[in-house]
Amino acid sequence: MNKFYHYARYRLGLSPLVNGTGFAVSMSVLKEANGWHSDTLTEDIEFSIENIIKGRKIGWASDAIVYDEQPQKFSQSFRQRLRWSVGHIQCFHKFFKEMITKKRVDITFIDAMIYILGMPMFLVSVLITLIDVLKVWLFQDFTYMNLIFGLKFTVISIFISILQALLITLMEKKNLKKVWKGIATYPLFLLSWFVINAIAFFNTKLEWKPIAHVGAGHV
Repeated sequence: MNKFYHYARYRLGLSPLVNGTGFAVSMSVLKEANGWHSDTLTEDIEFSIENIIKGRKIGWASDAIVYDEQPQKFSQSFRQRLRWSVGHIQCFHKFFKEMITKKRVDITFIDAMIYILGMPMFLVSVLITLIDVLKVWLFQDFTYMNLIFGLKFTVISIFISILQALLITLMEKKNLKKVWKGIATYPLFLLSWFVINAIAFFNTKLEWKPIAHVGAGHV
């Protein structure tokens, strides 16, 4: 996420987002906003969009070192990512109407609009896919060619996701032996996002719950 989304945008002259652990905010920005306020479950994204609307760009410190502890169980990760998805929808409801009415055409502003449109567009893409599948089953003769095409697309998607995980591990100079299980199961991790995003659309009143931190030396 950092390398391929935030840092890439920074290099292109766009604005990355405050996203997760490890960021610093100028005191003048907080004073102008009367402190830190949040109405959504993803206060970091909310804060980012608010400042992009004001014409600010968020910087990126490639040499910063941040220590963080990630969920160790899939159930914890699922709950955490569900909160993120619900928060994303909340940010869409909070900002999109305001953004669409502003007469701004700068690329950073448009890029932020596209970002908060991510969840609604996900729902549209899922509906289109379901319609296509039903169309094949109900109105066309199902053939082995259809099945082969579907399997081919699935295999290619799995291969590309594993390749992406492998590439970022090598770029970050991490030990492959320590993370090979994560690389091998990365397609399943991505697949779980579809389930999480689908649930998020029907669970917009989700409450924040803490994620347990059990690592040694946690403060």
